[in-house]
Amino acid sequence: MKDKKYNSFFANNVPQNSVINEPLPRPKYDFAVAFPDPDHFPIGELHQSLGEALKDQGRDLVFYPHPQGLLEFRQLVCKKVKENRGIDVGPENIIITAGSGQSINLITQLFVDPGDTIVSEKFTYSGALRVFERFGAQMAGVDMDSEGMIPDSLTNKIEELQTKGITPKFIYTIPTFQNPVGSDMSFQRKKEILAISKKFEIPLFEDDCYADLRFEGDNHPAIASLPETDNVLYSGSFSKILAPGLRLGWIVAPDTFLPYLMAVNPGTTPSQFTILSALYFLRENMNEHIEGLTNMFRGKRDCMLGAIGEYFGSEVEIIAPKGGLYLWLKFPEHVDVDPILPIAREKGVIYGLGNTFSTGDNANNYIRLCYGYHNLEDTVAGIELLSNVFREQGILKP
Repeated sequence: MKDKKYNSFFANNVPQNSVINEPLPRPKYDFAVAFPDPDHFPIGELHQSLGEALKDQGRDLVFYPHPQGLLEFRQLVCKKVKENRGIDVGPENIIITAGSGQSINLITQLFVDPGDTIVSEKFTYSGALRVFERFGAQMAGVDMDSEGMIPDSLTNKIEELQTKGITPKFIYTIPTFQNPVGSDMSFQRKKEILAISKKFEIPLFEDDCYADLRFEGDNHPAIASLPETDNVLYSGSFSKILAPGLRLGWIVAPDTFLPYLMAVNPGTTPSQFTILSALYFLRENMNEHIEGLTNMFRGKRDCMLGAIGEYFGSEVEIIAPKGGLYLWLKFPEHVDVDPILPIAREKGVIYGLGNTFSTGDNANNYIRLCYGYHNLEDTVAGIELLSNVFREQGILKP
């Protein structure tokens, strides 16, 4: 039995039903988590880069790093977001974070008190939803199409909330290869979303951590690249082009929010070892490395789409994303895939449950599949196995 004698001492935002569980062993086919391909992780190059960095700057490790992160690394981020996302910003407006997870945590901490409301896409990143829940936020989901958040639906949702005396603390959007749906927001749509946020004077949080992984279509500049974006916080990540284990991301913060964001930022940037190795590697290899990754991930996407077409047939709805790491599958309305997951795990395959990405609506008939980790042969074998599980359980026709 859990000892609850100290519960009254805990902060109000600590979940009272928290439990510590040993992580379940990973099954043979893990389509639930967006791991990148380990064979394309540049271990040797990073090792060499770290050696060079330590020769150049190793003595400086005796000092505490700048609370916003190493200046040279912030300058690298500035160059990257200027060239790839159209954002013209100086290093003084960059904060290096331990991945997008810390970025989400800091921005939520800046704005949200228990009971406040956040507006986002109807389906959104499950990790963000967990952070929002921890800070006591209520979610208001906005309908989506192939470009993501629908402007009219966003306006209607905000107006509906205002009739109840509620002003959302911020709008959270993943415009590029949205997680989990995979939608890709056009530049015109981005202008419309920004205009709505300005009209209602609501901060906008643009989470753009999948923008590097474009396989096809036009590269639309970020919302934060537009004029008059003093209400926009932008975040990105190196996790998808290097590895989540490195825990490297960033926030682009306008002067409107920067001092307040630094007030809640503990100033403990990621390991300087990690930053230095990534800096020296990315300065010389970033564009070539990203090009190799996108070619590889395109093939994996096509492989999984083909396997789903072969083994699932027309019983699921799916749209081929133009980039990213996810496929979003919709089964018929009456289907409930939630109870099938432990059965699938026993058989050796797992998937992401739709309900973990939902802001409120029932999503029992959705699953998310990640195609980044497994090789092509294992992808086909895993999808075949999953289809067999669904047939055995009556989800797919025999």
